[in-house]
Amino acid sequence: VGIEEDITLKQRAYSIGLPLGLKIGNMEKGSFLAVGLGAECMFHYRTKILQGDQKVTEGDWFSDDVNVFNPSFFADIRLHNGTFFRFRYYLMDFLQENDQSFYSPDTGALIPYIPTKSTLFYFSIGSAIKVKVKKEMKKSEA
Repeated sequence: VGIEEDITLKQRAYSIGLPLGLKIGNMEKGSFLAVGLGAECMFHYRTKILQGDQKVTEGDWFSDDVNVFNPSFFADIRLHNGTFFRFRYYLMDFLQENDQSFYSPDTGALIPYIPTKSTLFYFSIGSAIKVKVKKEMKKSEA
């Protein structure tokens, strides 16, 4: 008598992007709102399949399983103390709607998998560290 275990599929893509935005606010004090568009290239796709104590990981450069080019829009709010709030929404699905079936790490059985919707967005909170620039002292100031 076999006991069925849940299978967890984790998917991740590494990307590089180019944002184009408009900043509105006080740049000198560091308080502003930025809104804009971005274009990202998802250059490396990784999967991790977990079942019980078994784990299988795979990686692929410029994979056909993800939308390699993914446009997005974003909004950033930055406060004078360096704190920022950021939201980004990707306009295309993360995964392609193609056959991405995989094998169970435990039994080796083929698990059919075709993603239908894979919307991506994120919200982040952070802080920028201010670095003071030292000025050289002139002889007249000494």
